[in-house]
Amino acid sequence: MNMERVLSSKSLALATWVRLLKCYIWSTLLYCRESWTISKTTETPLQTAEMWFLCRMLRIKWTDNISNEEVLQRAGSSRELVSTIATRQIQFLGHILRKEKLEELVLTGRTEGKQARGRQRLTFLGWLHRTTSVKPL
Repeated sequence: MNMERVLSSKSLALATWVRLLKCYIWSTLLYCRESWTISKTTETPLQTAEMWFLCRMLRIKWTDNISNEEVLQRAGSSRELVSTIATRQIQFLGHILRKEKLEELVLTGRTEGKQARGRQRLTFLGWLHRTTSVKPL
């Protein structure tokens, strides 16, 4: 059976759809996310896309006015996309910090000199601290 037939089939179980979603869509969506700093402006569309995928799989129209919690309950799922990114970033952080080279200095922000004026930019470690229980270095 070719892949087009499988993906256009309406008789697949929901668990199979979720596995296909994580296999084909999430792998593309999460490619190289380990090194990105995720801000609120990029975190919100990621969560929206995750809910859109689930609504499409459950054949829920936006005019049905069903809450996100109800969609998650019907799918038997939870919001996993942002937490998956955070988990991968923590693993990437451990990989970089074990090297103790230039990458570690850049990532931790421990450089000599004066701090830049104005509001400090969002850092990779700051985002990890905000989304998880990891303490900044």
